[in-house]
Amino acid sequence: MRLPLKIVPDTNVLLRSISHKSAYAIILEVDVYYHLNLISSDADDNKFSDCTFAGNVRFLVTNDKHFNVLRSVSFPSINIIGIDEFKELPESI
Repeated sequence: MRLPLKIVPDTNVLLRSISHKSAYAIILEVDVYYHLNLISSDADDNKFSDCTFAGNVRFLVTNDKHFNVLRSVSFPSINIIGIDEFKELPESI
């Protein structure tokens, strides 16, 4: 049995996917108990990294450059990919 792919799209990705009627608008309801404050350049973006961590999500899908700081954080490990990369993922993931 294959588990569903869990992702967290940021607001821009979500709006873009809705506007293009994409199949990639995936929303998770996650209870967040941690406020990691990993993104200092745009603190409002922290809600997405917190949801990614709390939901044990495989990818945070974003084209926002503020999230690039997460690539250098060793813990928690949060996989950042752009929407174009996400579209190219094989369905077998």
